[in-house]
Amino acid sequence: GSIAAFMSYNEARRWSKEPEKFGKGSEEGIAAPEAANNAVACTALVPVLSFGIPGSNSAAILMGGMLIHGLTPGPMLFQKEPEFVYGLFGGLVVANIAQLLLGIVMMTPALWLVNRPKPYLMAAIFALVFSGIYSIHDNTYDLYLVLLFGVVGYLLRVFGFPFLPLVLGLVLGYLVESNYRRSLELTAGDHRIFWETPISFWLLATAGVFVAGSAIRDVMVGRKATRQVVEDPAA
Repeated sequence: GSIAAFMSYNEARRWSKEPEKFGKGSEEGIAAPEAANNAVACTALVPVLSFGIPGSNSAAILMGGMLIHGLTPGPMLFQKEPEFVYGLFGGLVVANIAQLLLGIVMMTPALWLVNRPKPYLMAAIFALVFSGIYSIHDNTYDLYLVLLFGVVGYLLRVFGFPFLPLVLGLVLGYLVESNYRRSLELTAGDHRIFWETPISFWLLATAGVFVAGSAIRDVMVGRKATRQVVEDPAA
């Protein structure tokens, strides 16, 4: 969910006609990550129900509950236990309707909260962050660690470093490294496993196209800005 939210925010800002409004209350910047975050919960069930592979942490917990009750996730689940599958789909529909109603009810107090003076709002956020972090391990060391990373984040903002690569690196770094090592252990260090099948090859090729396209786009935007400054220094 966090990965989808950050990536959708970045893409929404990239394709927006008014990217300068992002970070200042843009409706697109709110709708895009929230829509992506909500979409993860349902799409994570696709590999669980069809292949028995959890698509997220919450889906893994659901899969464990299914196994405890004697339900085997996979293609045969739709034939052997159709009432469970349709009941799950119906529950998701009800959950989305309930979420909509809850959002309508909570909209007014949420608007009131975000329009409070900034010192009060920041104090409430700090209280929630510190209480949540301390409750995990009941250790004050975690609080000092949060403060340290807060200072690092402030310095990154001051010097203009993007937050998205850092967040994605922290979230995905361990997953990428652990699965990379696992793949090489299975193939005795042979890297051809990553592109010898058509699916993996086209996934890597698609990722390469996106990376190259982003780099080319940034270069073109930089050249256009430089050309405008040269032609009109007053701008």
